[in-house]
Amino acid sequence: MKDTTKKIPTKKKNSINVVKHNSLINIKSDEAFTVSQKKLVCHLIANIKPKEVDFPIKEVALKDLGFIDDNMQNYTWFRKEFLQLLKMPFIIPNDGGWTNWFSYLKYEKGIIKYSFDPRLKPFLLELKGNFTMYNLDNVLNLKTNYAITLFELLMKNIGIGKLKMEVEEFIKIMNLPNYPNGELKRYLTRIQKEIIENTIINFSFEFVKQGAKAKYILFKIKNNASKKDLQSNVEETKNLLKNGKQQEIVVAAIETKVEDNNQSLRDKFKNLRMINDRQ
Repeated sequence: MKDTTKKIPTKKKNSINVVKHNSLINIKSDEAFTVSQKKLVCHLIANIKPKEVDFPIKEVALKDLGFIDDNMQNYTWFRKEFLQLLKMPFIIPNDGGWTNWFSYLKYEKGIIKYSFDPRLKPFLLELKGNFTMYNLDNVLNLKTNYAITLFELLMKNIGIGKLKMEVEEFIKIMNLPNYPNGELKRYLTRIQKEIIENTIINFSFEFVKQGAKAKYILFKIKNNASKKDLQSNVEETKNLLKNGKQQEIVVAAIETKVEDNNQSLRDKFKNLRMINDRQ
């Protein structure tokens, strides 16, 4: 029988973006995903093509994933790590039911074959709005699962420059132990350092009390990308608009990276949207 599995072409560094519905960033599970599991999911999401309307079976080589891990050559360890994902369901956003990331997952001799669960189509395919987009390298550079989760939460809100969450809700989404506030602050400080040093995000945080108890965590978010990088993104977006490729996704995603005081770039994005609307 002919093998119909689609092979993912090897891509250059910095060439692919993770695009997911915002609801997937806030998913809750009974067990925390490991850093390797999170990186795998992010990488495979990044390999979804813009015009795909279904989840075919695809394959990718472990050596092409760009993981930074001491167990990189330990294929037996990775096999156990990845297949464990099938035993780690999470709640489907706005549904209440449970699902896994994959309906099919096979790992053998350094090759991963997979297909995302069809219940995730509304959150990964043909997204028109209410999504978050970032370059894959941001998460590949991180070394802890908690840093990846927090990075996505902050990236989701970078456009408004802040995120306020109840401490209890934050702990559930992060899958953290129920730390006392003092210990939670020290732990967040370590994650903060990791994210600032390895991603496009810079942020500060503080606890907001209600009575004598800290009720909320307030994050203030800035972009680490240089103005030169942002200008480069503008030119890239113009080219994509001319070619009619992913117009709304690219413009909306890059727009979230512009700081509030960068009026010049904001004006450029307004012009790009006018061009897009006329096409």
